[in-house]
Amino acid sequence: TSIQILSQTPYITQYLAKRAKLKTHRYYPMLSAWTQLCNVIYNQSCRAGYYTTFKPTAIRNALRDVDKDFGSGAQDDSARSLGYMLQELDKEIEQEINQTDIESRNRIELQPGPALSKSDVGKYVARLRDEHNPPQISSVLKKAFDGIKHETTECLECNQVYQTFSVFRVIDLAVASNQIILKNIHVVCNDTYYSKPKFPEISALGHCSVDVLRYHATEYLSQFMDKSIGDYDCDIVCVTSNGNIK
Repeated sequence: TSIQILSQTPYITQYLAKRAKLKTHRYYPMLSAWTQLCNVIYNQSCRAGYYTTFKPTAIRNALRDVDKDFGSGAQDDSARSLGYMLQELDKEIEQEINQTDIESRNRIELQPGPALSKSDVGKYVARLRDEHNPPQISSVLKKAFDGIKHETTECLECNQVYQTFSVFRVIDLAVASNQIILKNIHVVCNDTYYSKPKFPEISALGHCSVDVLRYHATEYLSQFMDKSIGDYDCDIVCVTSNGNIK
């Protein structure tokens, strides 16, 4: 699946098909394997109605150079193999064009402050995009596959907003489901186990962070205690139909 995805990405395949036509180019495990594949797919026409059959053995061998356990019989994740291929292609292309000494920025972290306007967010995104893939590099992989995410965290005490812009290549997304509910929440506070009061069910999608869940649990528990409690006093065990989450 990952090879099919990459072999249908125009920016990359055009670059590799053009590279294959060069008279001389250096050997790199992943880059040379993909150049050979794109040469067969995009540079060679069918003969007498027949196309060339190509086994991507060299790509698999290059993957094993990155991770010796890859292809060992265990189920290999398509996202993992795609990440490995992009990682090696990116590195080897930069080595070939001799631009490894140019720094590529991957993150901008702002000082705590108010939330940014939509216009300011766009300016930081454009800045990081330019600094991540400067004209001296102009990586086809960075252009095709790298995105920028804007993460914001608001302090519940002072309302200051912490903001970060960072580059991502593979991102995990939560799948919305009404069945993902944390039930039977129990709290241990200062070595004391609390089974009562009964905590309300909390959506896992609404409170993905353990720290946020701990905050809401301690706030709820403090309503029934004579003294205040802090986050550091509290441990939480959530029991779901799929098992225990600690």
